[in-house]
Amino acid sequence: MKTQDDHLVFSRVKSVVPLVRGSTRTALVTLDITGDVADLIADGSLVTAEIEEPVETPGFWVPLRALTADVRGLWRVYKVIETDAGDERIVFENVQILHSTDDRAFVSGTVSDGDRLIDGGVARIAPGKRVEVVKTSHFDGGTADPSEAQSPQTEQKG
Repeated sequence: MKTQDDHLVFSRVKSVVPLVRGSTRTALVTLDITGDVADLIADGSLVTAEIEEPVETPGFWVPLRALTADVRGLWRVYKVIETDAGDERIVFENVQILHSTDDRAFVSGTVSDGDRLIDGGVARIAPGKRVEVVKTSHFDGGTADPSEAQSPQTEQKG
């Protein structure tokens, strides 16, 4: 947790009142603070807590700029596929956002390892459009599978 004067303090949660105040979005939490820092924090002090809860789930990181809204709470990512005729076209895959940060989202969906995702400019493209990949980069999303899929920059053809 972080105190009002920006001291970073590690503590253990003793109890949480299961009620969130609607106007402030705050909850009453009792913490067990030990060590030298206990004297820095008075009872009833306002603190900001960052709670991490690791969850193992299949998925991958994508840049937020690669996502567009779809129906029923789903999102889309666009990828480049090679057709039987040998040309490259844009298709979309549905994904669900499981977690997001300022610039990326952890998603699950029908994207496969090795898929070439389009990571920007998705407002200007449409499924079925023929494209040519002119540059490929790798998005370092912080995890592997399939976020390491190549992110092609494309030029539309016709």
